[in-house]
Amino acid sequence: MKERLRDIINAVRDDAIDYFINSDDLPEVINNGLDMVLSESAALLFSGILGAALPRVNAVISNYKQHRFERHVRKTLQIMMSRIESIENNYSELNEEIQEKYRGVYAEWLLDSLDDEPQEEKIPYYVNGYINLMNNEVNDNLMLMYFNTITQMTNLDIEVLKMYD
Repeated sequence: MKERLRDIINAVRDDAIDYFINSDDLPEVINNGLDMVLSESAALLFSGILGAALPRVNAVISNYKQHRFERHVRKTLQIMMSRIESIENNYSELNEEIQEKYRGVYAEWLLDSLDDEPQEEKIPYYVNGYINLMNNEVNDNLMLMYFNTITQMTNLDIEVLKMYD
């Protein structure tokens, strides 16, 4: 939770400072505020605030998602480093065509799955599937199905399945 809050603060801080230092819209928003006080024109102020804020809100959301993705990638790499021997053993058994897919498209699909994952606790499952599916019988459909299934499941779904293991 602290990491998520830190991501939000980092995303907002940079844009807020930039906005107040470099904003061409700020005087217009202030003028609109004064118009409201002086002429009761709330609609004009509201439109000015929205016009200035919406690009910033989009930037904040994008920055938050970027920080979350970076955190997910760091966690993924930590898990992979702890299982490096298993990865090396599995990878060395693969034929050249499958090795190429693991270096390319399968790694991209893993990263794509991590991009919008709101539950950080599911990252080990993504990595586990990536490593355990590392054999010569794997195919694109199987890999996509695995990542899509984990994406669609909640952490609670996974815990319930573990109870019936």
